[in-house]
Amino acid sequence: MRNATILTAATVILAIGSASSAVEVEFHQLNWLDENGDVMIEFSRVCDVELHPHTSDPADIAFLEVYGGGWINISVQVPGWPETEWVVQNLYLCYPDDEYMDDSDTSVHFGLPTPEGFPIDGILFDLWITPEPIEWMNTVPGLWVPVDHVDYHTGGIGEGGSGLWSYGYNPGPWIGPDFLTIHPIRTVHPGIAVRQWGPVSEDINGCGAGSCTRSLQYLADSNGFDVDNPGGMYNDLYDAMGTTPQGTSPTNLANGKKQYTSANGLPVNTRAVEGFSGQIQGIMDAVENGADVELQIVWDEGGAHSAMITGVTSHGDGSYTITYVDDPTQGDGHAESQEHSIHVDSDGEFLEGGSIAGFLVEQHGSPGDINGDGTVDQQDLGMMLGSYGYIEGAVGYDINADVNGNGVVDQGDLGTLLSDYCQ
Repeated sequence: MRNATILTAATVILAIGSASSAVEVEFHQLNWLDENGDVMIEFSRVCDVELHPHTSDPADIAFLEVYGGGWINISVQVPGWPETEWVVQNLYLCYPDDEYMDDSDTSVHFGLPTPEGFPIDGILFDLWITPEPIEWMNTVPGLWVPVDHVDYHTGGIGEGGSGLWSYGYNPGPWIGPDFLTIHPIRTVHPGIAVRQWGPVSEDINGCGAGSCTRSLQYLADSNGFDVDNPGGMYNDLYDAMGTTPQGTSPTNLANGKKQYTSANGLPVNTRAVEGFSGQIQGIMDAVENGADVELQIVWDEGGAHSAMITGVTSHGDGSYTITYVDDPTQGDGHAESQEHSIHVDSDGEFLEGGSIAGFLVEQHGSPGDINGDGTVDQQDLGMMLGSYGYIEGAVGYDINADVNGNGVVDQGDLGTLLSDYCQ
């Protein structure tokens, strides 16, 4: 049985095993912006779908408590275009508690069957949540919902974002884990409601400052220390990172974050990690233990993005679903925090046209804990002395030994380390 509220979203009654559930669904056709924030492609082929389960519905409580999660599948048909497209295939979602479920708004991108520049005002769709991956969605879309049009730009690491250089000219469906095999699931979440990260209004290519603002909010809420309001933090971090309208660099992202936390006396340790291969277990452990992890996603066609992880799911086949949060409409002056899902392999490659090039791990603790093991000890001192006197860019410079982010490993860093030595 299905019904809908015909506003800007639809509410779907769908099967979850033997239960039914009400899930709000919103579709947005994206106007793709260039690097300057101007519309590059109006009414692009890329569509965004947001999913909002609600604990006010008893079946959604069953979704959370009985099944622990489910596999989302969506098919669509654009009026006037006869083909039915299976656009979201086996997206796994689960939630640590009912508060997280109510505040979550997971979204994914998929490709419309229309040409570029063709406006879609409404769409027919069908949506199912199943307790395991499915091989095919043998249904005819029959639920109509309006589609609104949203300017889209996100990014700003490595001198670029989601605009001119990284637009998906051939967007396809969102494809999750292998539907032929049922995999054991391990999922970790920070266990903190989305609203506690707080919405952030990012400038065009301002993802670095935005992701670090959310990180500090999260760590402060989780560990009981005070930080500035989101707007003030964002502006200060934007400046500390040397951000321009074209973005900032991964090095300036990490060092700017350290400069801000050092100047404000915040008990936060920041470590930069290059690459992704072989690192996923460490990422999952860090998130599970209350640390924040910020991904650096590189688009295949150029530009990159920084975003805070909100959850990681291991599918047991060497692939992972990662959710992260960002402002999907940079430059519009509206503060947002929207979740997105990507499906990656063990090397961080994903189907949506990019890969994970590195990440930051940030946790509550001493900035002098260079290796992040919770203790400032001889190992940290050895790492610092190994880079002592080296400046940024020189062979031997270790960005993690530069604990105050000033571009050189010097007395200031050593003093910070020794002040917490063996604590």
